[in-house]
Amino acid sequence: MPVIGNKYFNKDLFIKKIEKKGIETRPIISGNFLKQPAIKKYKLPYDKRMKNAEYISKKGFFIGLPTVKIENKILNKLIKSIEDCL
Repeated sequence: MPVIGNKYFNKDLFIKKIEKKGIETRPIISGNFLKQPAIKKYKLPYDKRMKNAEYISKKGFFIGLPTVKIENKILNKLIKSIEDCL
């Protein structure tokens, strides 16, 4: 589990908490792109040492999908919500 400050970060718990505060999340849809069939099919070059691709696939997510201009009020709510959930 990744460490944030002196705390251990649990992605699933964090997502539950942040969504209760009205902040939407989305998964990283394609996952680890290095495991997608296109890599082999199109013979796309990649470095096998890309260990962080799997880490991001398992631990990463998107926060919010705003359809309007992001104002300071919205950013402040997001920051406060994240701080409260950590």
